[in-house]
Amino acid sequence: MRPNLLLALLPILVSMTGCAGLFKPLETRINEASSVKFSPDGTALVSGYFVTVIRENDEGEPDIDTQSMIRVLDAATGQSRQNIRRGDGVWDVDLSPDGNVIVAADEDRKVKLYDRQTGALLRELIGHNAGAFSLAYSPDGGLLASGGWDRRILLWNPHTDALVRTLTGHSDAVYGVEFSPDGRVLASSGGADGSVRFWDALNGNLIRTFDTGKSFVSDIDFSPDGHLLAVGGGRSILIFDLQTGVQINELADHTGQVNAVAFNPDGTRLASGAGEGDWTILLWDVQHSTIVRELNGHRAQVFSLAWSPDGTRLGSGSADGTVRLWNPATGQGIWQFRP
Repeated sequence: MRPNLLLALLPILVSMTGCAGLFKPLETRINEASSVKFSPDGTALVSGYFVTVIRENDEGEPDIDTQSMIRVLDAATGQSRQNIRRGDGVWDVDLSPDGNVIVAADEDRKVKLYDRQTGALLRELIGHNAGAFSLAYSPDGGLLASGGWDRRILLWNPHTDALVRTLTGHSDAVYGVEFSPDGRVLASSGGADGSVRFWDALNGNLIRTFDTGKSFVSDIDFSPDGHLLAVGGGRSILIFDLQTGVQINELADHTGQVNAVAFNPDGTRLASGAGEGDWTILLWDVQHSTIVRELNGHRAQVFSLAWSPDGTRLGSGSADGTVRLWNPATGQGIWQFRP
């Protein structure tokens, strides 16, 4: 969600300052925490930020710039341990299975790999024709999938930087990519095309397409046993049985677009986060399809969710600029970070 309200108010704010030459030019920064991911050892929570900078130019008109920011946060304290700034805006982040590499999908069309400890840029993967939007490592780290605004999915060898394969078929931006737990299947969601597609991760063949019947699909997540897929579809969460290929449930208690879904490590709970005025995080009992807890605290739409490897903590990123860590057993916040 872009800052339309701030853009509308900017001329008014400028006029209130009087002569521009007598005052420091106005600058507004909007930090949106677009993605959060836990490190495999659970000691760090990595957050990608899409930063919008609005400045007053010499004519008193707004100039808009976008920037990237990645913060590596101490999972115990919420303190920032790394601040990586490079690019035009981060839409998604992931970590290599060994936890040593942070990968970022950037609005500047590049997929960037960073050293987690030093923050140094290791490599850039160039292939998208528009901004890179979604990311997923295969479980063994041998493949990296990136989905983009260009409606394509690119499969990379992250060790050699080689583009292995290009997958096409979605008619809108690829909002989500996710490997099955065994690494054999790649699932993708196509935004306004309303579909979820399943691809053979080895040869790139299309296995199956689910037409959700929804006007928009966003985030996707496999259950840990690989039997279920959760899909954010409109204001609902759709649950598909991958053994039968049919939708078996629809969880419909959000009042806004569902932006994020995430199974906990043992598959008994599902977290969902929403926007459009519904800024809640709901925790669901998967077996009984009931809400067990509601987490409140964000002041704008929830973009991303991530469980700790042991399932005792839940991280969230929001358009309000904060990253929050929660105790899902009690629903209480542990800490929040704002850059």
